[in-house]
Amino acid sequence: MGKKIIIVVLIFFYVSCGVNYSLRIKNFLAVRDYNLHKYNNAIKAFYEITQSNTDDQLCKVYASYNLALTYEAIGEKIAAENILTELTKSSDKEINSLAYFQIGVKYFKDENYTVALNEFKKAIKSNSQFIEAKINYELCLQFLENEENQGNHTKQTATNKNNETTILDFIKEKEVQLWQPQNVEESEQIPYDY
Repeated sequence: MGKKIIIVVLIFFYVSCGVNYSLRIKNFLAVRDYNLHKYNNAIKAFYEITQSNTDDQLCKVYASYNLALTYEAIGEKIAAENILTELTKSSDKEINSLAYFQIGVKYFKDENYTVALNEFKKAIKSNSQFIEAKINYELCLQFLENEENQGNHTKQTATNKNNETTILDFIKEKEVQLWQPQNVEESEQIPYDY
C-alpha cells in the first residue's frame, strides 16, 4: 500500500513539473514495456511519441533512441541502425554519444572491430566521460591485436608446415633409397632365410 502512494505522489510531482507530461509518462510506460519484453507495445508508444506535435524535443529524441533499441531487440537491425545514424546528427551530445555507442556495439557483435572501434571513438569524442565507450574501445583494440597476432601466427604455421612437408619428403626419399635393394645380378641367387 505504501509503494502505491509513493508512486502516485511521484507521478503527481512529475506531472505538475513537466512540460507535456502525458508524453513523458507514455515514454516511461514504454520503457517499462521494453524492460518487460513487451516490444510491440513499446514500439507503438515510442513511435507515437516521435510523431507527436510537441515542443518537447528532448522527449522525442529519447523516444527515437528507445525505439532504435527496441528494434534492435526484436532483430530489426536495419531499422535500428537507420534511427541511430539519424541520432548521430543530434545537437544533444548525450544522445549523440549513445547513438555512436550503439552503432559500435552492433559492429562489435558482427565482429567488425575496425568499424566498431571508430564508432566508439566518436562516442568518446562526443562525451569524454562515457566509460562504457572507453571500455569497448579498449576491447576492440585487444580484439584487433589478437586478430593481427593470430594472422601472423597462421602465416608462420603455414610456412612451418610447408618446411616440415619438404623435410619429410626429403627424409622419405632418403629412406626409400637406403632400403631399396642394390643392383643385384640375376645370376646371383639370394638365399631364403627361413
